[in-house]
Amino acid sequence: MKIAFCFFLGILYFQVSAAQQKIDKIKVTWNLFKAKKPATAKHPAFTSYKFNLKTKLVKVDGNTLKLNFDVIFKLDSSKSYMDADRLGVDVALLNHEQGHADIGVIYARKLSKELAKAVFYQNGYNAKITSIFNQVNELMLKANANYDEQTQHGTDKTEQLRWKKIIEKLLLVD
Repeated sequence: MKIAFCFFLGILYFQVSAAQQKIDKIKVTWNLFKAKKPATAKHPAFTSYKFNLKTKLVKVDGNTLKLNFDVIFKLDSSKSYMDADRLGVDVALLNHEQGHADIGVIYARKLSKELAKAVFYQNGYNAKITSIFNQVNELMLKANANYDEQTQHGTDKTEQLRWKKIIEKLLLVD
C-alpha cells in the first residue's frame, strides 16, 4: 500500500512548545478509509497521512536562530481508501495499513528530533529546514517501500509479523 506524504511549513508560528515533542501513535480504524478507490489503483488499500510543520522563532543570537518546531502527524481519510469488499472484513489488510501509519509516526518523530538538534542561521534557515525534511522524507518513503515489498503488501504473514515486531520496537524509541 502506498503512502501519501504532505509537508506544510508555517513560518514563525507563535505557539509555546517544548524542545522536543511527543508524537503519539494513531490507531487505524475502518473509518479512516473514506475515499473511493480509483479505477487505476494497483493495490487494495492506500493510507494517506500528512505532516504539518509549525515553526516558532524563540531567539536571535547574532546570525544564529533558535527555532522550536511543532511536527503534527495526521491521517488523511479524504485520500485513504480500501477495496469496498474488504472494508470492515479484512483485518489483516487493516493491520498492514496500521504498519504504514506507524512508519509515518516513526519518521515524524525522527523529523522532530533532527530539527530540534539542528543549528539554523538567518541566511538559509528555510533551505536547511527543507533539506532536513527531504532527507527524513526519503528515508520514510524507502521504509514504506521496503515494508510493502517484503510483506508483499501484507499477504506474506511471516514477513508481516517480522515487520510488526520491528515497528513496535521502533515506536518505543523516543
